[in-house]
Amino acid sequence: MNKTAATEWLAHSYHDLNGAILLYEASHFTDTISYVLHQSIEKSLKSLIAFT
Repeated sequence: MNKTAATEWLAHSYHDLNGAILLYEASHFTDTISYVLHQSIEKSLKSLIAFT
């Protein structure tokens, strides 16, 4: 279990999620929003892997 790495991955995931929300609220580039959301999900899953 690597709690530090898991926390870092979650922080990156949260950052990407906030970026996607900002883009969505500004009605910008739906393809970019989907890409950033995909990255956020991947980083969340990586945090689970790092934690276990």
